[in-house]
Amino acid sequence: NNGNPNFLEIARLRQELTDLKREKADLELLIETNIEHSDYLEEDLLNKIEYALRESEKRFRLISETIPVPITVTRVSDSAIVYANESAGGLFGVSVERLKDRKVTDFYDTADGQMLLDTLTAQKYVSNYELKGKRADGVPFWAVLFIQSLTFNDEDCWLTALYDMTDRL
Repeated sequence: NNGNPNFLEIARLRQELTDLKREKADLELLIETNIEHSDYLEEDLLNKIEYALRESEKRFRLISETIPVPITVTRVSDSAIVYANESAGGLFGVSVERLKDRKVTDFYDTADGQMLLDTLTAQKYVSNYELKGKRADGVPFWAVLFIQSLTFNDEDCWLTALYDMTDRL
């Protein structure tokens, strides 16, 4: 039977099947190892990104809370103040906690606010824009605004730095 061509062909095919099974097992192990490695790399990359974002946020808060310039971040969609530093609270006459989620339009004359919004919509920033505002108690103030668009907490916002020039008039 050893000389039978069918027997030799069957033996060859069995060996080929055994080799294919071994190669399949090796490939499955390789794929599993690559998946585990890529999962590790993805997790490592996400951790690095999250760390960088946290550090960036810390720097932003440190800078904005340290400088004596009123700064607000206002959501474009509804004009709500989503961030304000202590200096902004002082200018608007409201605590920082009470400023959040108030409309920035509560503190500006409507006509001036519409012109400002039209300018922002057209060019995405404003520099040296003089505006008459009003504090929470109704007392007017004059400020020069510097506004830039930015993404804050995954939302389209306006970053505004104000220079209070009421005393200089």
